[in-house]
This record gives sequence, C-alpha cells and structure tokens, in this order.
Amino acid sequence: MESNWLWAPLTLVAAITLIGLLAWVNFDHYSRISPYRSYYSNACSVIGCELPALVSRKDIRAVNLVVRSHPTVAGAFIVDAVLQNTAEFDQPFPSLDLVFTDVGNKPVAARRFHPAEYLAGEMAGKTQMPSQKSVHIVLEIVDPGPDAVGYRIEIAK
Repeated sequence: MESNWLWAPLTLVAAITLIGLLAWVNFDHYSRISPYRSYYSNACSVIGCELPALVSRKDIRAVNLVVRSHPTVAGAFIVDAVLQNTAEFDQPFPSLDLVFTDVGNKPVAARRFHPAEYLAGEMAGKTQMPSQKSVHIVLEIVDPGPDAVGYRIEIAK
C-alpha cells in the first residue's frame, strides 16, 4: 500500500514523456499546422530548434501566361507569367513545370524551372514568396516545334 502513492506521479511523467516523444517524432507535420505551430514555436525558442517553412502549393497560382517569339534570338520564345501567393503566409518559391502540348493535349515538351532560374530584378536571390502578392516572371526557352500548340505552367509539388 505504501508504494501506491508513487504510481500517480510516475504515470504523469510517463504520459508527459509519451506526448513529448510523439510531438518530436511528428515535428515536421504538426509544426506546420496552425493550432500547434505556436506551441512548437515556443518550444523551439527554448531548445533552439528551427520551425520548417509553411508550404501550401495549392495557394500558388500562375496566371496571365503569355508565350511570344524572342525578339533577339531566332528559334526561341519568351514566356511571361504572374505568380500569385494567395496563402496567409510567406512561403518558399516553387519550382515550375512549363509544359507544351499537341492538339490532343499530350505533352510534346516540358521543362522544370527552379526559383534561381526565373527570379530576376528585385526578386533575384529571394527564397520566400510574399503573402498576398504577385510576382512577374520571364522565362526564355527554345521553340518546342510545330506540334506544340498549347502550353501551361504547373506548380511543382
């Protein structure tokens, strides 16, 4: 009977340890979710860890896509587009897939552009796309040929 008073504190310590382990193992997942992010932020300020960037690729859109002949290079195109981050937070710039399709909407050419390849001017070297802002981008590519009649930009996952 005398050892029964030890069970309550030991159970409490075990429960806290289990919650801590689960929080640590699922750090990447839960630290990106709004209600838990503040707890992780507080913990990281004490233990010295860094929170991962918030990412919501579904909140980034490529709009106003225009493909035109390059003014100075034969057999090349210039692609203009505007990227919009509609998320409530800044997030890393995405990689972009530029896809050209034939009349049956089948891909005939594609290229992935990483942020360092499409960011220029005042955005050159930036890593975070500002929240609720639009960013104009210009891509230069080789003409994909006469079969390419359609095009689109996809936000890479």
